[in-house]
Amino acid sequence: MSKPLAAYDHIATSEVELKDVSVRLTSDAAVAVSAAVLEGGENDERIASPAPALSRAKFVYGILLFLLASGFGMIGIGAYWVHGTVGVCGTKLEASATFSVKSSGSSRSLKGIQCPGYDWTSQRTPSTAGAYKIDTSLPLTPRFGSAVTPVGLETTIKTVGGTIGYALNGAAIYANSDMAHNNALEAEGASFDMCGGHNSPTFPVGIKTNPLFPGQYHYHTMPGVLNPTSYSSTVAAANPEYCEGVKAWYQANKTGHSPLVGFLFDGVPIYGPRGSQGTVPTDLDQCGGHADDGLGFYHYHFRTIYPYSVECLKACPAGPNPGLKASAKASGCDTTGQTQYDYSSLATFSFTFGSGSDRHPANYGRSATVLVFGLVIFLTSAAALAHLKGRLPSSLCVSLFARLGVKSGSSGNRVVEVEMA
Repeated sequence: MSKPLAAYDHIATSEVELKDVSVRLTSDAAVAVSAAVLEGGENDERIASPAPALSRAKFVYGILLFLLASGFGMIGIGAYWVHGTVGVCGTKLEASATFSVKSSGSSRSLKGIQCPGYDWTSQRTPSTAGAYKIDTSLPLTPRFGSAVTPVGLETTIKTVGGTIGYALNGAAIYANSDMAHNNALEAEGASFDMCGGHNSPTFPVGIKTNPLFPGQYHYHTMPGVLNPTSYSSTVAAANPEYCEGVKAWYQANKTGHSPLVGFLFDGVPIYGPRGSQGTVPTDLDQCGGHADDGLGFYHYHFRTIYPYSVECLKACPAGPNPGLKASAKASGCDTTGQTQYDYSSLATFSFTFGSGSDRHPANYGRSATVLVFGLVIFLTSAAALAHLKGRLPSSLCVSLFARLGVKSGSSGNRVVEVEMA
């Protein structure tokens, strides 16, 4: 028979000896616990076990921590998407592009957007073509060092992938390998459009009509060549057929040296497949360039056979590709004793293509929604965690410590002081 609670008033602030444990209760509200301990001992059912409450608390804590982390992640993803979201390239001839090349001081300025200036929708990757901004400078006079920068497959040195230059329509020129270091034409040629380009995959990979995070339109082979997989893999073609979209800016001729196609990120110009004799050069070096065909300076050539563009960059890298910058820093670009070339004939080269009037604006709606939703989840879960943390000790500590005291079997007394709210 349990005694009335009033009978235990005298021990409300005293030490209660139980086996080898001393529990000091410092609140009138703890009298009931003291009574239960004295009357029932460790098996008294009136001392509620803290295990269910603790399990519930841990579960709630886990959920809130998960929501907190999820909210934080969504904030990061949303911010990244907002920063990276761009418009989608249009499809009208010339009107969907805008690109210019101008000289200023000792630099060549390349500005515009990375849209090819024609209908790119026949390409077969699951990405759209993003109107990414171009604003970079290259040296008017490339500097040739003692080391080259590998960007192709035929090397044991780690290559640099991604954008290695720009064509004169603003579209990116990629290395001849894909992300898995395979021959890009063989591995990805089926996804090229009628002008020999396609879009890079992005995260998250969207469908062709998804403007959230578009890819980068680029070439791995000579821009504009119709059906590049149909050409011989051993004999280079001097006069391949070009698509109408590229003919708008690349005036291919049937005789003489091929026109300029673009600039690579070492500042060296790259031309079409023919040399000064109107034939495919046979004296190209390991990188895919030469200087002995009447132009008076070192330059590269596109070809219909591997390496399609270049195997390496001959001059010191200067473009925005991070891998190229790292390579340049590692090599130091030592020009001592190296042949340099006179590029004065290209010093005043100027070129403008497209109006940029046909372009879909950036859609920030989805990325902003992810950002705001993540912020709401993060702040709500953080507030709930703070509130729960403040409440848990007062709701569980008496039961928890009383239970620990009863179950203790250690030698010597321990004093557990429980403050009740």
